[in-house]
Amino acid sequence: MKTLVIGLDGATYNVLEPLLDEGRLPNLQNLIETGTAGTLDSTVPPATYPAWKCYSTGQHPTKLGFHSFLGFKQGNLEPASTDAPEIWDYVCEQGGTAASINMPTSYPASELDGFMTSGYVIGGDDWIYPEEMREFVEEEFDYRPEVSFPVHTELLAEDTAEARAEIRSVMQSRFELAKFALNELSLDFLQLTMYYTDTYQHFFWNQPEILNEMWEYVDEQLGDVLDRVPDGTNVFVVSDHGFERLDTGIFYLNRWLEKEGYLTLEGNETTGLFERLSVDTKTLSAWLDRFGLMPLVRALVPESTRRKVPNPRGEVGVDQLSERLVWEESDAVMYGGGIFLNVDRLGPRYEEVRTELMERVTEITSPETGDPVLVDAYRPEELYAPGETLPRDDDEVPDVLLLPRDEGFVSPAYSPNVWNTTDLEGRWSVHAKPGIFIANGPDIRESSADLDIFDVAPTVLHAMGYPIAEEMDGRVRKDIFSAESEPATREVEYRGERTRIDSAVRALEDGL
Repeated sequence: MKTLVIGLDGATYNVLEPLLDEGRLPNLQNLIETGTAGTLDSTVPPATYPAWKCYSTGQHPTKLGFHSFLGFKQGNLEPASTDAPEIWDYVCEQGGTAASINMPTSYPASELDGFMTSGYVIGGDDWIYPEEMREFVEEEFDYRPEVSFPVHTELLAEDTAEARAEIRSVMQSRFELAKFALNELSLDFLQLTMYYTDTYQHFFWNQPEILNEMWEYVDEQLGDVLDRVPDGTNVFVVSDHGFERLDTGIFYLNRWLEKEGYLTLEGNETTGLFERLSVDTKTLSAWLDRFGLMPLVRALVPESTRRKVPNPRGEVGVDQLSERLVWEESDAVMYGGGIFLNVDRLGPRYEEVRTELMERVTEITSPETGDPVLVDAYRPEELYAPGETLPRDDDEVPDVLLLPRDEGFVSPAYSPNVWNTTDLEGRWSVHAKPGIFIANGPDIRESSADLDIFDVAPTVLHAMGYPIAEEMDGRVRKDIFSAESEPATREVEYRGERTRIDSAVRALEDGL
């Protein structure tokens, strides 16, 4: 095997640096001290979707056609999807073998010369390839595609020990499958991703003893994985985004859009019901948890019904918001990290309303801190595809992309209020753009380097000796390789025909 990629969802130096300084993460520390380390700049928005898919394809989210785990077309939500090839596809196309374990955005599982288990969000039974592996991984490693409970309910309970134990068990199954793959299979590329590191940071940021214990566990298991890595393997550790403490409060943009007349929902009279249910939900969750009845509720009450009840913060999710959306009477709605405009309704007023919204939302300040909640708002074609025509189909790409401040959070959920600055359970922290990048191995030099998330796929493929696809937006970062290594001295090769001028420009970008 030539490459191992460890994906740690949401890993951030804000949490890791103090633990590294105290010597509590020896395996990560060794990778950093004997390799190249720095930040990995995430996408706009800095979110699991689209960031992991941008990592694996090397492409901008606007080119992929989505900026969230749900796409939006003509007022309807649908799962985001793309046919863009990913790292493992390129490896297999070149005759190599590859496997991916648990990376978010990878459902359904791809057909590889190797194997794949999909990560969040799992939409059905086709989360594993080949299908013949299912019984083996379930019985041998107690492998499940996800935990059995809705984390945004039970990790808000008073006693989370049982839920945390199940998360630990699920994480362990991923590590065990990776160890099996390293011990028993001959792979050229292996991706292992931990998703629940993200979940822990959302819910336990204010409980450092729980959060730090989780990272120590991850580091210990990482050491066991690294002990099995064959000689000559380059190891990369990446996160899809970082994390930061939330201090502005939660801003509910869809409620603001509704109040300002941009968004129309059915049944506005139910707002009072939402408020009553939110109080009851808190009481009910605590009562069910105290008497150990939560498993019974999971068994008897369908998830589709549970999702209709506001969570303990009084929020309903985007799927429930979509059911109440009157799109033909709305100008705008927020999903994921962007605002979608009703192009058909606005007609010639489209650009006027887009500019108006971009100006207004960037002026919104937190009643808690007085700080703007956003760094900026962007036209996606200007941010990711300057001079190009967007590959959009109806409303699949947001008309406005939003970048919250590192300490700010703009929620696509619906709440009776525009702001929540007091009830932040489960939202003590928020995603931030700076993630982590670590590289170590026979081809890697000891240094520091900051990369864009789009750079990882072309850099990994170049290190493996494969050509880089023209459609990739990232560039090969030859500066992470030691001067005498083969990837440093070899010219970057591109797939497809390129003009000599274009090839020369790319060569300069790649540091030749």
